[in-house]
Amino acid sequence: MPGDEQYVGYNSWHADEHEVVTMDEPHMSPWWFPANDHPTDKALMDISITVPRGNTVISNGEQVSRHSSGDRTTYRWRAAEPMATYLAFFAAGEFAVSRGTTDGIPWVNAVSQQGTPAERKGSRKMLAQTPGFVSWLASRLGDYPFAQSGGVVTSLDVGFSLETQTRPVYGFYVPEGSAPLLVHELAHQWFGDSVSLERWRDIWLNEGFASFMPWMYDEDHGGWSAQKHLESSYDTYPASSEFWKRGVLDPGPDLVDLFGGAVYERGAMTLQALRNRIGDEAFWTVLRTWLADHRHGNATTAELVALAEQVSGQDLGEFFEVWLETPERPAQTADNGL
Repeated sequence: MPGDEQYVGYNSWHADEHEVVTMDEPHMSPWWFPANDHPTDKALMDISITVPRGNTVISNGEQVSRHSSGDRTTYRWRAAEPMATYLAFFAAGEFAVSRGTTDGIPWVNAVSQQGTPAERKGSRKMLAQTPGFVSWLASRLGDYPFAQSGGVVTSLDVGFSLETQTRPVYGFYVPEGSAPLLVHELAHQWFGDSVSLERWRDIWLNEGFASFMPWMYDEDHGGWSAQKHLESSYDTYPASSEFWKRGVLDPGPDLVDLFGGAVYERGAMTLQALRNRIGDEAFWTVLRTWLADHRHGNATTAELVALAEQVSGQDLGEFFEVWLETPERPAQTADNGL
């Protein structure tokens, strides 16, 4: 049984008697389909799942068919764009499903029926904001990169949410006030899903950008500016803090380090510092060009540095070294964007 199998010490099959969801990073496919499980080997996905009649299956992309025979129903989903294998998913069980189209983008939201009425209501209310978040992200980053959107809320206490392509999965209900979480996972549709890693040592390209965009959402919607978020984070971690003791570029193969908090927060800080260093116009030109140039492909930190230098006309090697590699707190200087 999938739930009995481990891979490099981890069990990633999430299920109980009511529900199953396939979601994990950096590896998931070994539990349900064979693949060269690396982000550089993207593929088009056509997913068929058979479940007991009365259950629903949600997956990536568009549902293209549903066929029942006897006491079984087979759902077929198809994603129109290339996908890294860890971003493929399905959720099966009893879900309340809603559909619509906003700004020309069809969306499908699904909320597990296993929680309390309050949990289900709160999750539906938060997921209903997904089209608005996608529209705002597109206004900052350029066109949404996929043909479908939406989200899934599972009742399973998996301990995290994941940017599964076209339709993020949120673990164990999404209470009101979860806008930063949804913006983070939806930002991954651009950073991580469309523009994917060429190597896992560059994980900050996924998590730093996805952590920076909720700061920008806050700034654009009457909250803290991204600059205030940068200053708050900088003040939170003194020079002696473990937060600074290792760089976020090539954090190591251990998953605790690969997905450590510094990768997310120091990555976001790097981007706001870059915005300060090269100016707002050049900064957004870098982000939009990055996403357009590598759409549905793979990229590295070195390519980002080269692009930022090209757009800004500045030598940024030392800037990125200080923020991403040096195991100490960056000095408060203009060169460091502080």
